[in-house]
Amino acid sequence: MNHLLKCASALVIMAMFTLGLASLAPAAHAVCLSGLFGAKDDDKPAENGPRCTFHEDCAEGFSCVDMVCLSPEAIAERQAQARATESDATTVAPPSQAPYDGGADRVCGQNRRCRIERLKEEQRARRHLDIARQQLQTRRQAEAILARREEDIHRLDKPWLVGFTARFLGPGVLVGRTFLGGHLRAEATALFVDQYFYYQPDDPSLGYVDGNQSFILGSAQATYLPSTRWFSPYLSAGFSMASGDFSSYAGGSSSDTQVKYHLVTAAVGFEAQFKIGLNARLGVTHGRVLYNQVSFAPGAYDQQARDNLRAYMNSDGLFSFDFTLGWAF
Repeated sequence: MNHLLKCASALVIMAMFTLGLASLAPAAHAVCLSGLFGAKDDDKPAENGPRCTFHEDCAEGFSCVDMVCLSPEAIAERQAQARATESDATTVAPPSQAPYDGGADRVCGQNRRCRIERLKEEQRARRHLDIARQQLQTRRQAEAILARREEDIHRLDKPWLVGFTARFLGPGVLVGRTFLGGHLRAEATALFVDQYFYYQPDDPSLGYVDGNQSFILGSAQATYLPSTRWFSPYLSAGFSMASGDFSSYAGGSSSDTQVKYHLVTAAVGFEAQFKIGLNARLGVTHGRVLYNQVSFAPGAYDQQARDNLRAYMNSDGLFSFDFTLGWAF
């Protein structure tokens, strides 16, 4: 009996001593209990911060992560540990990059406002991507439409033009190239003039003109076509130069002289260009003499003949029909 009392007394003393140590060292108590019963979350790091639900629950500079307020240093340490763990796990597939792969959990925690803002940002990004795709599709459709439209506009589909042209002065050739969506054509023409004429001016101070002139009249002109259809009116303006021979039969005798012209011309009419390439133009043209000269020899000029020829060209010589028949390609 005495032996049992002694054992009970010893156990009571040991229990009181253990409780006293536990009250003095709570951490040691926790260690002892965890050693006896095992940690509740052995694989989870210790949470050494106040509990929280939102970022606003934490002090300034702290963030709510996994319902615990952590400082930026602690968050960085956690991220470093997570990266180290991911690098060691070679048999585990990399995490998905989808919008709902847990990124909101890592960034926002339980902050609903943060999650809503992230969702709005993702929706805006999707809308911007959809708009960019629609713009790309629209641009491709517009390019296809323009390509088909160029085929429908014959002057764009076949911009080059080579043809035969004729006026009262004589026949010639024309070469042209269309620009600006089929509205403008740059042209070069050469007329082969070998013309006999008789002209009595209205001015009594001027004598009559009876003779033959022979030269090549070269012109550079621009033709405006307001319509892109196969049939369109046209308006042309250009500058011309010529140098050749003039034989006067006035007075019953023949005299050979050299003649020069600098002219401006204009024409108006209608033009048709068909899909196969055939081009036809018909209109009226007129011009004015900017400069002309008649010379017997270098430095020897015939003023009377120059004035007579100027009057003839300004009245009858440059007034003519404008006809062209050519092929576009």
